[in-house]
Amino acid sequence: GWKEHPDTLAIIQQYAQSDDNQYVRRTAVRELAKGWKEHPDTLSIIQNAAQSDADEDVRITAVAELAKGWKEHPDTFAIIQQAAQSDDDNGVRVTAVRVLAQGWKEHPDTLGIIQNAAQSDDNYRVRSTAVEELAKSWKEHPGIFDSLFNCAKNDPFVSQGEEWAIFETNPRQTALEEIVKYFPNHPQTKDLLIDRINNDPDQQVKKFAQQALNKLT
Repeated sequence: GWKEHPDTLAIIQQYAQSDDNQYVRRTAVRELAKGWKEHPDTLSIIQNAAQSDADEDVRITAVAELAKGWKEHPDTFAIIQQAAQSDDDNGVRVTAVRVLAQGWKEHPDTLGIIQNAAQSDDNYRVRSTAVEELAKSWKEHPGIFDSLFNCAKNDPFVSQGEEWAIFETNPRQTALEEIVKYFPNHPQTKDLLIDRINNDPDQQVKKFAQQALNKLT
């Protein structure tokens, strides 16, 4: 290809930073990370894309590339943390929560960030993702059952109706699924399922709870 041509890098840098088309910028970010990782300008271009690009898909790509290619860089954790907590777009926050949980499980701040996302993010997709990651990565940690229990009972999700159901992820059901998967023998699990069968406002959750209870009894 044209990778060795002296003008190629400058052209791709320009595409990544200032092309009007978000698909072009996203592709250029990916190509820079793949082909010019060691170039001194690449990291700052991708950092800027993760934090400041106007398009959420470009920011998602840049966050993922930072996590993949620059995990050990001292600024990477802070940039992804910021994306997880403050990005305006829920898709960016979903990606940031996932890569933090999977790449920085041992970092002292990660668990708190994920717990906070599970409890307080204003978007149900982010809360569901955080619940999944809590169960997957920290199931042995004291207090995780309580976090999942709290989400299964108290998450404020309200479905937009049957026609939206295939696109929606109810964090209460996600929490129940993780509890049944990882804590089937916990003394509170059956009572929680019974409570959801009787009291959850969402028919899908009631149905899941009933099926789960049938398997456990």
